[in-house]
Amino acid sequence: MKEGGLFLIDEISLADDSVLERLNSVLEPEKELVLAEKGYNNDDQHIDIIKAHEKFRLIATMNPGGDFGKKELSPALRNRFTEIWCTPSESIDDLYSIILHNLTINDENQRNECAKMMCNFIEYLRNISTTKRILTTVRDILSWISFINLNSNNWKYSYEHGAYLVFIDAIDSSSALKQLTIDFLTNQQKQKTILTEKLNINSNYLTFGTYSIPRGSIIYNDKEEYSFKAPTTLANVQRLLRAMQLTNKPILIEGSPGVGKTSLVIALAKLAGYSYIRINLSEQTDISDLFGSDLPDVESGQAGKFKWHDGPLLTAIKNNQWIILDEVIH
Repeated sequence: MKEGGLFLIDEISLADDSVLERLNSVLEPEKELVLAEKGYNNDDQHIDIIKAHEKFRLIATMNPGGDFGKKELSPALRNRFTEIWCTPSESIDDLYSIILHNLTINDENQRNECAKMMCNFIEYLRNISTTKRILTTVRDILSWISFINLNSNNWKYSYEHGAYLVFIDAIDSSSALKQLTIDFLTNQQKQKTILTEKLNINSNYLTFGTYSIPRGSIIYNDKEEYSFKAPTTLANVQRLLRAMQLTNKPILIEGSPGVGKTSLVIALAKLAGYSYIRINLSEQTDISDLFGSDLPDVESGQAGKFKWHDGPLLTAIKNNQWIILDEVIH
């Protein structure tokens, strides 16, 4: 407001009503804000009133009110905004342009071929079922492109594995949609994918096929009872390591209780030489249980003195540890 900047309020519909109420005066034509929370100014005993710079702009975004866990804004608040409904980029022409712009395959003909194959695959996903449509957002497509760009010299291999990573791996194994999608991908590639790779370990990397992750420095001396040779386990390891190639995205593992979701991650962390922190989430989990809080400083021996203690999430971020949030839906 003071400097004439652009202020973006993301997911405004999630804010508490008391917060939105305080913004009303900023949304008025006068664009003023009374800082009653700051108290009186020591010099003139007046409460500060902030008048926005003439170039100040406020923009808010929100998902539709019918979306899960979302709410609608009041008519009075909506009336203070100029509303714009943002149309998604769902046409194939839009997607083709986005894909072609972001692919880094050097050969122009191969880049065009890859873009057309991706568009055909996306069209198939949209038409495969009328009862359960598989979502294909631009964010997912950009993740697929990022994966292909990691190994653009062998883009057909990356294309196939990227399709598994972004779309197929997220489909329930018992669903007929999964096999139909795999069959379409196989027909596109004109070859059947066979899992022949195995885990390879050297001093610097843990490798599976053409993708790998750098190894950590932790050495575990206890005997590893986890078998990485079982076909199903090996397939799950492949999916996990494949997902870890996109370092800017966290990983969500879903499956029935007792199938080994958590134990797989722990075993892989040990194999890769990383320490890990596991947090069992529940309805009682507080944000301070993750980030940390001020606690009495028992080391100083002084009464009433507090000291900040990092929570497990901050500890893992600072120490290059893997963190497992168990039962995240709670």
